Amino acid sequence: MTDLLDEIVEAHGGLARWNELETVSAHLVQGGAVWGLKGRQGVLDDVRIEQWRRLRVVWPAHLATRNRVQTVYVDDDGLIRREDYDVDVMAGSPGAHYIAGFTQVAGITLPTERRILPRTPEGQALAEPLLVSIDLSDLTFA
Repeated sequence: MTDLLDEIVEAHGGLARWNELETVSAHLVQGGAVWGLKGRQGVLDDVRIEQWRRLRVVWPAHLATRNRVQTVYVDDDGLIRREDYDVDVMAGSPGAHYIAGFTQVAGITLPTERRILPRTPEGQALAEPLLVSIDLSDLTFA
């Protein structure tokens, strides 16, 4: 490393300390005019950032799924927060399917918000266009 880079790393805790860490979490509050101009005001309000564990799933051929091969991202509470797959109904376009808004109904934890965004082949979700938006409410079990 260069002297300046060494100084920067040390000022932020040192490389040895950073190498001891395995996860990061943060509470994010954002603002500014740009989000409103893009019609996305509040999209990142009160967001917690955490490292998700990743699991590659290959479903059996006889099951009807979005795609047989999916990557599932799980948070620290064991909840599925994102699924990556190539969207068969969109000619195999890569999608990042975000899952949020968890609520408890009769002791069952369910997501109430789903957003599907395009994804690069490297796995990076793109901020737009929003491909699919699904919101659920008034959930009950009988």
